Amino acid sequence: MNTLTIKAFEAIQPNNNPKLEINHILVDNINIVVTDTTMLLIKPHNLKVDENMLLVNDKAKFKIDTEDLFNGFKVNKNRADGYPNYKRIIPTGDYIMFNAPMSFIDALYTVTYNHSILFDYIKMSTIFKKLDKNLSKVVSYNFKDKNLPLCLKFEDGEIFVIMPLNM
Repeated sequence: MNTLTIKAFEAIQPNNNPKLEINHILVDNINIVVTDTTMLLIKPHNLKVDENMLLVNDKAKFKIDTEDLFNGFKVNKNRADGYPNYKRIIPTGDYIMFNAPMSFIDALYTVTYNHSILFDYIKMSTIFKKLDKNLSKVVSYNFKDKNLPLCLKFEDGEIFVIMPLNM
C-alpha cells in the first residue's frame, strides 16, 4: 500500500460512526475498502491476505483493539466480519467510457452536469480535492438513475461509488 492510497482512503474514512467497523479500513483477499456510508472507495491489491482484517484508525472516537500488525499497520481481524458488504453496493451493468481519462473532479463534474445529479459539494469539497490529488485518472462511469449510486472507475482499478442527494 502506497502513501497516495492511504491518503485517499483517509479522506473518506470517518472517525465517529457508531457502527465501529466503518471507522476503519477493510482489507480482504482482493480489495482495500473504505466507506462512510455515503461514499465507497475500493482499490484492488496483490497483497497476501489470509483473512479479512480492519486497518485500525487510531483517530476513531469508538476504539477497537489492535491484535496484530500488517505491513506496518495495526489490524483487527475479529471485527472485519462486521464491515458492510461493499460488493452489493457497486452498480452492475455497462460502464460509459470517457473520451479521454480525466481527473476525479472533472469526471464528477461532467457526469453530474450531464445527468443533473446532486451532491453536497460544500460538505464534500475537501474530500473531493484530496481524492483528486491521490487517485489515478477516471476512465469510465456507471449511472442509471438520479436516486441510485454513481460509480467511477479509474485507470489503476480503483472504484469510487457515491450516493446522490435525494430531492
